[in-house]
Amino acid sequence: MLHNIHNFDVEFVNDAGVRIYEPNISLEIGNQGIDDLKDASLLAQIKNFKPTVFSTVQEPISAPDFYWYHECVDVAGNLEHNASRLGLDVHDICYASGDYFVNEFNTSKVKSFFVPGWNHLFWQDRELTQLDPTQRDHAHTFLSFNRIHKPHRMYFLTQLLQRNMLNNNLVSCADIIDGETFVQHCNWIVNDKNRHGWDYDHGIIDIDQLLHSAQQLQTQLPMSLDVKDFMDNGCYETDTLSTSVPFYQNSTFSVITESNAVGPGCYISEAIFRPLIFQQPFFVIGQARTLEVLREWGFDTFDDVLDNSYDTLPNQYMRTQHVLQQLQYWNSQTPRQRMNFTLDIRDRLLYNREHYYSQQFKNITRSYFEPVLEWISAHQ
Repeated sequence: MLHNIHNFDVEFVNDAGVRIYEPNISLEIGNQGIDDLKDASLLAQIKNFKPTVFSTVQEPISAPDFYWYHECVDVAGNLEHNASRLGLDVHDICYASGDYFVNEFNTSKVKSFFVPGWNHLFWQDRELTQLDPTQRDHAHTFLSFNRIHKPHRMYFLTQLLQRNMLNNNLVSCADIIDGETFVQHCNWIVNDKNRHGWDYDHGIIDIDQLLHSAQQLQTQLPMSLDVKDFMDNGCYETDTLSTSVPFYQNSTFSVITESNAVGPGCYISEAIFRPLIFQQPFFVIGQARTLEVLREWGFDTFDDVLDNSYDTLPNQYMRTQHVLQQLQYWNSQTPRQRMNFTLDIRDRLLYNREHYYSQQFKNITRSYFEPVLEWISAHQ
């Protein structure tokens, strides 16, 4: 009997006939377990091998032959290679990924599935404040949380500084992450641009301007909103949700800088559901086709009143530039104009919140687990 799926979350267990490994593996065998799963060396550690589901449901890794990125890893291919090397049957292995498009790029013999992470139903059983969007003061155009330094976030923040949209909006960012400053981490962008040339950014990034803005921005960091300690707080627990409530009532839009913004995959974290729950329209600086997936799940992405064509642009920096242009437009509008916009879509904002909590959305989430359970049943 399968004991390890509860409330649609995939959890690590040690004693079931079928093992499911997911990001919670780091709590069981240490952070090295994540790397061991990515390169499939974990296969050699399994005793009494039986049909096994390997899962990275929280990580957007896929399609390494189509796009370079350090988190773009062919897990299914690695599983196939190591299984063959160890004399294991590749048909006794499957891979559950948090990448919605994993099956488009899986060329291995290892079966792959898209399985939503814990983020889908993370707040379903928690009582969160229901905000009234008609009572917002629209003092700020947008709200954007950017705790951990990542290339797409750092570029976005330096662009906000250059466009004079940083200090008059609600933005968070750490000064030091993992012992390195914002400026030091900007060298990731410099190195990637030097390594991959035009393909990396289509000539959009001016390195000198980027580093100059980063140095200016460093003097203003850390920028804190709902939490002060960027290193010890995950910024997604219910305490941060309650303390962030005022920010939603003082801004018109959310700008979600997702966990990843590169490659042809699509991973949607818990961050995207915050504006849905708190009834706020949003822009996404993330992977291409993110809005397409949200529409597939039944959410309103306001395509008729916002220019969401950026969702299909092939390059992350092209998408970011498009979002920035729209933010500049809305930043030039008065609070009264932004309030009128919100009033016009208030019923649709409420729909998104209700859809998140609906049985329909729970059923959508459940439906992605069913093929995995069928695979497990067929191999028992």
